[in-house]
Amino acid sequence: MVQLAKQKPLAPVRIVPKKIAVEPAEPPPKREPIAAFVDLEIEARGAIDIQALRYVLVNSTRRLAEYSVAFLLEKKGARWSVSAASSVQSVDKHGLLPTELGSWLGMASVATALTAAEPRTLDLLQELGGQSVLASRFGHGLLVPITSRRFGLLAHIMLVKNQPWLPQHFALLLPLGEAYGHAWQGLLPRRENTFSGRGFMRRSRLFGVGAVAVLAACAFIPVPLSVVAPIELVADAPQIVASPMDAVVADILFSPGATVKAGQDILKLEDTKFRNDRDVALQKKAVAEAEYFKLLQAATASLEGSRDLSKAKATVDFADAELSYAEEMLDLATVKAVTDGVVVYADRQDWLGKPVATGEKILEIANPAKVLVRMDVATADVAAVSAGAKISAFWDDSPLRSEKGEVLRLAYRPVMTAGGGLAFKAYAKLHTADVSRLGKRGVARIDGKVVPLWLYVLRRPIVRLRQMLAV
Repeated sequence: MVQLAKQKPLAPVRIVPKKIAVEPAEPPPKREPIAAFVDLEIEARGAIDIQALRYVLVNSTRRLAEYSVAFLLEKKGARWSVSAASSVQSVDKHGLLPTELGSWLGMASVATALTAAEPRTLDLLQELGGQSVLASRFGHGLLVPITSRRFGLLAHIMLVKNQPWLPQHFALLLPLGEAYGHAWQGLLPRRENTFSGRGFMRRSRLFGVGAVAVLAACAFIPVPLSVVAPIELVADAPQIVASPMDAVVADILFSPGATVKAGQDILKLEDTKFRNDRDVALQKKAVAEAEYFKLLQAATASLEGSRDLSKAKATVDFADAELSYAEEMLDLATVKAVTDGVVVYADRQDWLGKPVATGEKILEIANPAKVLVRMDVATADVAAVSAGAKISAFWDDSPLRSEKGEVLRLAYRPVMTAGGGLAFKAYAKLHTADVSRLGKRGVARIDGKVVPLWLYVLRRPIVRLRQMLAV
């Protein structure tokens, strides 16, 4: 039997972990700078979205200029932040290096410098301080702005390494930033382009032209020219109670708003003089009649008495006429109502003891079922009012409810109002009027003729300007 040789036991294998370097273990082969520039531009333009382009910016740029780490700086709102870094898929915002860069980007001076969109080298020890891990490990940085012709500054690539950056690095990195910006511009969705660049300006001009066209079209929309005027509810063709003679008002027998019947006494004038005149006329008539009968008896005795009889008869007739006149004047001192209606006047105390002339108006007797709306239309608004115009009346006692009607007539010439201005009196009839109280007041909107919208809006400024210029 063959015996196997006794083998020595194998020694345990010790596995030593290998350190992962930040820089690639085997850098890509060197190419001519121009060829590398063209390759990078083609790769950037071939990116399918912004995220893929970010990866190209921070990783593939190493073909043109050697660096240790690259960061992509973008402005989100009012603050700059790190959006991508080389050799990683995503940036941990709580990591050491992003935290250091975030604190540095939050400085006002740094934000102002980044907004300038100018390339520059960075002394990281001076920028970040000696305690910074990024500054102590690398020390030198380079900012390459990414710009586009339409949107301006889009981002910055921050390249860091141990050796200083030389001026020849700028020769190709700066045009590369513009090429990156052009590729970035093509990947932006339209909603991000809304308020920037030539497209926005072109759309703004088109919007402005469209707005002007719409306003021009709206300016000729026909609208009714409406004006507002104060109104009062008045009676339609009331009976005017006026003084039949020059006298003094003694009493008004009915209160304002009271109902009267035709033939009732409504007004008394001071009649002392008229009663005295009647009494004197009665005495004169009695004397004349006594003289007449005396002469009548004497005429039967002599011819001389018959000659004076005709003269005495004339004296009796004259006295009788004086008595009739005195009684008529006494009767006129009491004024009677001619028609049924409601007594309309202001206050009894305003008239008691007041001298009035013949024909002077004292009160009215109105039919409450027949009312009109009297409007005081200002002279500047009279052009909008004509017979047949529609009105909406709003009374002071019910301002939220309107009553519809139409204009019946307009005065030919203006009159002085209680406020001291000139106004045309216009009268309108309501379709359904509340006649509970004559004399109530309010305002009315009068819808006149149809005019273009621009005239409706500019009518008052044009009138005011014309008055100022006296044309």
